Order: sequence, then structure tokens, then C-alpha cells
Amino acid sequence: SSSSRSVENNAATEFSHLDIHDRRITHEENLLKNVPWFQSGIPREIAMEILQQDEIGAFVVRNSGSHPGCYALSMKVTKDVNRIGIVNYLIEYKNGKYTLKGSGKVFPDLTTLINYYSMNRDLLPCRLNLARTNPIYHVVDPDVKDDLRCDEDESDEEDDQDYLKLSDFTTLMNEIRPH
Repeated sequence: SSSSRSVENNAATEFSHLDIHDRRITHEENLLKNVPWFQSGIPREIAMEILQQDEIGAFVVRNSGSHPGCYALSMKVTKDVNRIGIVNYLIEYKNGKYTLKGSGKVFPDLTTLINYYSMNRDLLPCRLNLARTNPIYHVVDPDVKDDLRCDEDESDEEDDQDYLKLSDFTTLMNEIRPH
């Protein structure tokens, strides 16, 4: 019947779309497999344990357990920012671009996103510290080291406790900035 053919065609189209999405993720993951900050298969708990031993700004990018098809950015921060000292942000893939949820900035790939946030704190509590992932890199400029320090912030309860909202951090920063 024509209705069963329509259902089959819709299912084939949906499967084809998923297959393209899976190939894109697989291709991206293959490109990043030797990058120390990319740990796609580790769960949140392991990422948190690893980061507890690291310096402020240390981070890993991993597959999101609660948002399939997305990545999570887990980073070490001061206990003033979060009582555990680790925060998680969602990295979404939309229209062929990556974005840190709530930031509004888009990037062509994960490496560009990570490089941007390692040079610009933007809406994060501190810059991403690539020193952890590159043993030959050492911070020698005291001004740069100070820039890696996280700003103080009180942690709020979130809708999804795995991820902080960048807009909440921005609102808080606007409230504590002198006018």
C-alpha cells in the first residue's frame, strides 16, 4: 500500500540523516583521537575525578551522557565558582557548526572552539588551560597565569545540573560589576 511505502520512505530518510550525523561525529572523533583534551568515551564521573587533580582551567571534552549527539566540556574551576570545583557545559552541533550552549558563538569544529576559549574567557568562569594537555607549554608570564584564575561566583541550581547556563553566569557578572 502507498501508506506503508510512505512510512518506509520516511524511515529511510530518517536513517540516512542519522547515518550522516554518525559519520560526521566519527570523522570529527578520528581527527581528534590524538588530542589529549578529547576523551570522547569517558563518563562524567571519571572526567571529574581526573580534573580534581589538575590546575584551574584544566578541561576535557567528552560525549554527553544526557544529550546524545552533543559533547560536554568539563573544566576545573575554583570552589568559589562551584563547590565541587568542576563545571560542565554542553557543546551542541547545529547546522554544521559547534557552539557552547547559551554563548551564541559558532565554530566550524571542536578544535577552533577550544582554541577560542583558551584565549578568551568570554562567558566561561576562566579561560581553558591548554598547559595541562601540552607538557612542553609552560606559563611564564605572571599576567597570563592570573588571567587563568576563575572569577568568584555563587553556584545556582540549574534545570539540568550537568550543565551551567552561560546566560546565568553573564547575569551574575553584570550584577556584581560596578556601575
